[in-house]
Amino acid sequence: PFRRDAAGETASSILKEEPPPLGRYADDAPEALQHILRKMLAKDPKRRAQTMRGVQNDLEQLVENSGRQLTAAASQRTRWAWLAAIPVILLVAATLWWTYDPRTSTPSGPSQIRPVTSSPGVEALASFSPDGSEIVFAAGDGDIYRTPVSVQREPLRLTSSPAREDLPAWSPTGEWIAFRRCDQGNCAAYLMSPLGGAEQRLVEMGGPRRAYHQLTGGFAWSADGKTLYLSRQPEPDRPFRIEAFSLETRQISPISDPPEWIELGDVLPQLSPDRENLAFFRCPGTLMAEVWIQSVSGAEAQRIPHESYHFGSGLTWHPNAQELIVSFGLGRIPRVVAINISDGRSRSLQGLGEGVMFPVVSPGGNRLVYSMQHPQAFRLYRI
Repeated sequence: PFRRDAAGETASSILKEEPPPLGRYADDAPEALQHILRKMLAKDPKRRAQTMRGVQNDLEQLVENSGRQLTAAASQRTRWAWLAAIPVILLVAATLWWTYDPRTSTPSGPSQIRPVTSSPGVEALASFSPDGSEIVFAAGDGDIYRTPVSVQREPLRLTSSPAREDLPAWSPTGEWIAFRRCDQGNCAAYLMSPLGGAEQRLVEMGGPRRAYHQLTGGFAWSADGKTLYLSRQPEPDRPFRIEAFSLETRQISPISDPPEWIELGDVLPQLSPDRENLAFFRCPGTLMAEVWIQSVSGAEAQRIPHESYHFGSGLTWHPNAQELIVSFGLGRIPRVVAINISDGRSRSLQGLGEGVMFPVVSPGGNRLVYSMQHPQAFRLYRI
């Protein structure tokens, strides 16, 4: 009932609209069952079932009453169809309660903004699992963690090296997580399992530049998970560029070709939903960023006709594949805009909060995770 023409509109409908009554789709559904489902799907946490035990008690009472009240004239098929559906409804109820746990929810607002974790400190640079149910992210302690998106749970630490790890990128096949490890100014690309453990060192990436070293790197995956696109410095005195690394042959092929005079180069690649184009920041200086797009086939890169950004901190493709969501700015006024890739027109994204950086859209296009600036911290939020 929530499906719309565009994925973003579908997500908005799920978050904001009340579901239609079950009777619209099954006119013989018992009123008591419809009442239980309304409580399970209520958008307002105060109106929603507060415990799984309460939902179970309501359903068990429904089964008991149904056995007494259905008359002999009632269709046996209808009777047993609804009774047989009770275990399925229990499973759905458990899933919904697990996803929308009132104990971990923040007060509902127009955008349904909720924290992903309850941990203090820095959480940034998230990447979604292929099904969009989990993320990996870089924490302030220099390690990479994995956590569910919809329910607050203790994050699982995946790395424990004394070096600093960041820029995690979950492969679309779910097999690998790529990440960067920096130790004493030297950075390299690595692979690990989504469960952590053994790691594979792939290739040198070049050293971080000044304090903003999250700008000098980044990963994106091909649809088959066999090619890793990465921002890499081919030589110490040259700018970063986007390259394609084959996991099968270990061969590296250049994709972008930034001018030699650029101070930083091409960073933070993001593959389009159709897997045909890479968007990235081209940074003429440490704090300036332009948005460029280039075909993975190697055609000439094109700059999106828009102003340069002061400290571009993140970009991700909008589900409509016609816009990029870009965060930029420092201090108390970071901004987030959606930029049309054809003409460069931009629109501000409202309702996300203040101090938003590092946005990322889920593979299905129905979730957005980002970091929000707090005193001495960045925390992850979802919408």
